[in-house]
Amino acid sequence: KDEPGAVPTDAFASDDPDDAPSVDIDLPSVDADPPRVRSLGPWGLAVLTFYGVAGGPYGTEPMVRAGGPCLAIGTFLLMTLVWSVPEALLTAELSSAFPERSGFVAWVA
Repeated sequence: KDEPGAVPTDAFASDDPDDAPSVDIDLPSVDADPPRVRSLGPWGLAVLTFYGVAGGPYGTEPMVRAGGPCLAIGTFLLMTLVWSVPEALLTAELSSAFPERSGFVAWVA
């Protein structure tokens, strides 16, 4: 026995468009709440930038020992401008172009 809403196999035997069966589709409501978007605050961005540039604590001590604290802090600030800011802008652009939850997996696929 046919299930409700099933299209018979001979439904498309006619070339007349008026004979085509109608299909009911359940679409999601337009009034549905959009998913909550979380934003990254300035403190979180600063921490991520530091760990992105410094690679965590590894390598910080030899840098300070070799060039002094002013050169080490200057290098962190320079690398923030040279590396992390363009990387953040690129990530924002790709996230806008491909708004999916899978991140860089969707950007390269």
